[in-house]
Amino acid sequence: MRADLRFILPLLGLSLGAAACGSSTPAADAAVDTGTSVDTGAPADTGAPPDAGATADAGIPADTGAATDAPAADAGPPSCAIAGGAACFELPTQPVVIADADGGTTAPNFACDPPASTTNATALPISGTVKDFATSDPVPHATVDVFAGLGYQGTTLATGMSAQDGTYTLTLPAGTHGPLSWRVRASNTLDTYLVNDTSNLVTNPRTGADRASVDTSTPNLLAGLIGQRRVPMTGIVAGEVQD
Repeated sequence: MRADLRFILPLLGLSLGAAACGSSTPAADAAVDTGTSVDTGAPADTGAPPDAGATADAGIPADTGAATDAPAADAGPPSCAIAGGAACFELPTQPVVIADADGGTTAPNFACDPPASTTNATALPISGTVKDFATSDPVPHATVDVFAGLGYQGTTLATGMSAQDGTYTLTLPAGTHGPLSWRVRASNTLDTYLVNDTSNLVTNPRTGADRASVDTSTPNLLAGLIGQRRVPMTGIVAGEVQD
């Protein structure tokens, strides 16, 4: 069976390069029919793009520290009118002076020398009364210990016991060098200390050396007066200013 290749070849994707079958004459000036473009199939799969790896990790940014803190200028203690009225402490607004006997004033000397320490040449009896710190009531059966210098937890120089009316007497050995420190102990009280007693040790005998004793309820009362609460195992420190 004869078929017309002009129609079959293009279907096969081939081009026709000669005249029809049986003709020996080349086709004249006919445009070559290239037929349908050869199907080259899907583009070659080159795979995923090259993996350049993760972005380089530059790490945590360098810490330049906290921003420069420029504190506000200290305006000093608050004014009493702002911070509570009469209960507020306010710094003096005038220079501190000392009043003279003739009505004049002189500048104070804040570089005062400490009191001269003294030494008793002979045994020195010391007597006084143990009194409650808050009520001034006599404290009976209290132990009174005296120490050399600031060694209020060291070796006692002498010890006495208060009577029912709170009075006590003890004797310092000869040659005791001042100042002294004291401790008072009694039932239902806290150990009460007096440190750096610069009293004169030359006067013999020495009387009126009253000692204070702090009842166990007093610390809570004092703390409550200033809106505080006492922490167990803590104490109270009181002082005295002398010219």
